[in-house]
Parts: sequence; C-alpha cells; structure tokens
Amino acid sequence: MSEIKSQFESLLRSRTQSFFEVQNRKILTSFEKLHQQKKLIFPGSFNPISPAHRQMAMMATEKTQLPLWFEISIQNVEKPPIQFPSLINRLSEDFGGHGILISNAPTFELKLELYRPLHFVVGADTLLRINDLRFYDDAKHFRHVIQKLSDSQANFIVFERRMNGERLRLRNAIQPALDELCQFIPIENFDMPISSTEIRRQRGLE
Repeated sequence: MSEIKSQFESLLRSRTQSFFEVQNRKILTSFEKLHQQKKLIFPGSFNPISPAHRQMAMMATEKTQLPLWFEISIQNVEKPPIQFPSLINRLSEDFGGHGILISNAPTFELKLELYRPLHFVVGADTLLRINDLRFYDDAKHFRHVIQKLSDSQANFIVFERRMNGERLRLRNAIQPALDELCQFIPIENFDMPISSTEIRRQRGLE
C-alpha cells in the first residue's frame, strides 16, 4: 500500500507524463512486455469497474487476440484529480486478471506517447468526447492529434451503447478522419448497461 501511495504522489508532482502498473494491488516493475508489443489500452475512471467493462475487455481481446491493460488517469480533463483513497477502492475491484496502468495522462494524445504501439477500447460516449473540439486547443490541434494516431496505426474499438434509453448515433456524429480509425461493435452484439454510477447508488455511495 505504501509503495502505491508513493508512486501516486510522484505522479501528482510530475510535470511529465508517466505511469506505473498494478496487478492484484501490487506494483509491477518490468514494462518490457508492455512497450514491445501491440496492445489494447482500456482507459476509464472505473469507479467502480462494472460487469459491462469486463465484458467489453473480454470481447475486445477475443476480437483482436491482443493483451489488454486497463488504465486509470489520476488527472481528468473534466473532473478533479482522483484522491488516493478513491484509487485504492477502485483497485480493490475485480479487473479479471488484467494489469492496471495508473497514469497522469488524461488525453488520448498523451496516452499515445506513453503506450504506443496500441489500440484503444472505448465506449460510444468516450468517442464523442474524443470528437469534441472543446478538449483541444482548436480544430488544427484536433486534426494534428488524429493524424498522430493514424501515423502510429492506433485505432479505437468502439462499443456502441444506450444513453437514457436511446442508442447513441455515431456514424454521422464524428469527423470522418476519426471514423476511419474506429472499429465499431454494434449494440446488437453488446447491449449491457455500463453505468458505474448505478453501481455506486446500489452500494449507497451516492
């Protein structure tokens, strides 16, 4: 626990992007396998991880035959930084034996620099945020990021989902350059509620 806290505090202080890996609440010290092979990175807050998240991970690994790591950034472009007690609670959940990367890289541009070569696993709502120019300096910056992803042969395995009972429509909602990087898992193949919020409510945490 103290080792994880030390690494967590180092990430908070760091002015450069970095990460550490946890499995079964123990820090792993060798990243050779992570850096040398194509992989799946599944970023999210996982507060907590849900059965749907685990199902997404299983389907993505079966589809690609690539190893998968979950990733939690302690920094977030929309929310306050994660506090250490909250991180420990999240790490106590069942991640299906996959490694968990703890980073200070809140954007996909920064994640690409940390983990390439890679593909991302995301839900439809996350893809819409990637497409949202509010999270970039300007339209030129958006195009630059998408080009970097394309040049690195990174793509997105995107799980369609429902929001408020309605299917999120993606095909005409995202920029063509981003669409070209996406492999869509149709809602007919995956229609599980993903909401971590509902799990927190059931546990009396909200």
